[in-house]
Amino acid sequence: MIYRIETGILEVNTYIIQLEKASDAAVIVDPGGDADRIAQTVSEKRLAPLAVVLTHGHFDHILGLKDMLALYPEAAVAIHEADRLCLGDTSAQVHAEDTAQAGIRGAWCACLERLPEPDVLLHEGDTLNLLVPAGAAASLQQAAADWSVLSTPGHSPGSVCLYNAAQGLLISGDTLFYGSYGRTDLHGGSAEALRESLLRLSKLPDTVRVYPGHGPFGFPLFVPPFYG
Repeated sequence: MIYRIETGILEVNTYIIQLEKASDAAVIVDPGGDADRIAQTVSEKRLAPLAVVLTHGHFDHILGLKDMLALYPEAAVAIHEADRLCLGDTSAQVHAEDTAQAGIRGAWCACLERLPEPDVLLHEGDTLNLLVPAGAAASLQQAAADWSVLSTPGHSPGSVCLYNAAQGLLISGDTLFYGSYGRTDLHGGSAEALRESLLRLSKLPDTVRVYPGHGPFGFPLFVPPFYG
């Protein structure tokens, strides 16, 4: 089950994945701000977040990260290894460059200061079972293992998609949108890498439904021609 909340100044699609219907275990994906609204959904659905997973490290997708950890201090933070510079001690300079490039300023920039270090570094082929406590029920471990990490660089070096082949679901971050795809002019972006990532996604079954980082969600997979 996926719940969606639109968050932050750039209207990020924050997702809450309930890993298994019979369990309260959940993962929060890309907290773009509005932590109170995310927490309200968590409470209403009676969920227990195990982790915050970042599809990539750009500022708009992590504006609510510190507030999430204040609410759920036991939750791990997971990001692809290639975007680890977007968290921890190295993050301030990265986000200063990106917000300047995007022409955005605001008091919310305080949310990007003193960001935590990641607890889990993701890699191609990992599954969300990495985030499930040892000794958890086998059914929960399997439900988490159904979500695999696809490395899809281009929008950022460490952009990933979360793919559940069994359910035909793809959380695509800012790699793929409805009829469009992510920009490549922010920190570490690469048009060539994005082209290859989109080609990879185009080979998934056309029955897959896509949940991107912005805009319409839950639509059938379609990868538009790349003109970057």
